[in-house]
Amino acid sequence: MKTKVLISFFILLLLFQKCKEKKKVNTVKKFPSEINIKGKGIDIPLQIGDLIVTDSLFIFFNPWNKHHLFYIFNKNDHKFIKPIGKRGKGPNEIIRPGNFIFSKTNNSLIVFDHGDNNFHQFTINKENETTNKDNYLKFPNKYNEIVFEMNIIDSTRRVISCGIDKSILKIIDKKNKVTKEIGVNPYYQENIKRFTAADLFWRKIETHPTKKEIIVVIFLNYDRIMAFDINKDSLIFDNVGPDFIEHKIEYYSTGAYKPSEKSKEGYFDIAVSNSFIYALYSGYKEKSGKYPDQIFVFNWEGKPVAKLNLDREIWAIELDNKKKLIYGITPKSMKPLVRYEIPLTLINTKPDI
Repeated sequence: MKTKVLISFFILLLLFQKCKEKKKVNTVKKFPSEINIKGKGIDIPLQIGDLIVTDSLFIFFNPWNKHHLFYIFNKNDHKFIKPIGKRGKGPNEIIRPGNFIFSKTNNSLIVFDHGDNNFHQFTINKENETTNKDNYLKFPNKYNEIVFEMNIIDSTRRVISCGIDKSILKIIDKKNKVTKEIGVNPYYQENIKRFTAADLFWRKIETHPTKKEIIVVIFLNYDRIMAFDINKDSLIFDNVGPDFIEHKIEYYSTGAYKPSEKSKEGYFDIAVSNSFIYALYSGYKEKSGKYPDQIFVFNWEGKPVAKLNLDREIWAIELDNKKKLIYGITPKSMKPLVRYEIPLTLINTKPDI
């Protein structure tokens, strides 16, 4: 009798654990508030593909320039300081730039180079550009070409996202070994071609500003946003909507992925504060030629907070949390950098976490 009771107890315990792990998918159809915000163009004489905002600097990524990839400007007076990240195959030069992040710990820009599977670490306040040769700043060779996003969690762990894999996140240790895989791509299919999967399942990730174990993930071709606690191996939330995007898998004669006429684009970019997640969302058809003009705001439990309607199309965003500003890059202006003030109603909203 005791044995049966114990067996029943363990079965119930396992079922309870499974229920805990498998959270319900939340459907996002509308937001508690919609706010129209107007931006102000900033005169920066540069083509800008992406940006990083620090306490005192703008770091602009210009993938079209033949000489340098990154340009540093003073954030307050908008004056040019210097370029970094020279193109080329020589020492400290970048062959094919991939993901890049800013490290506040040592005030440096860390850039991954797909060309030689190496990280270049440029100290912002020094004249000399130095490449970090620490093996910690590498990827296992098999992931070199397929890593879309990377972030450093702490001195011993990095997190990466690879579009072609079934898992959403991988944790890599100092020996460049994958120690943990977290989350399952809900759109994954075994028979999809490698580069189609890479294109279709492209994701971006961002870590919580102070709780680095919490990571939020957006899907660029779907209206899906998820968050994970990598220490607990748990899903925090999984939000889908408002367009419930699906894709029909078709190919050109060359074997390349062929978007259908009805294919829509999802999230383009993401920025975070201690209280909220700001996700730049499109919802437009892929062939429309339009860029996103709305930002969805969620708290860190995934609850919809507000929808910000922008006065122009934007393809990338970054937050200045101290000054309560959103910076964006617009593709259809001579002044590509635009600044938005975060609405007071949102600043004064207490996060329900």
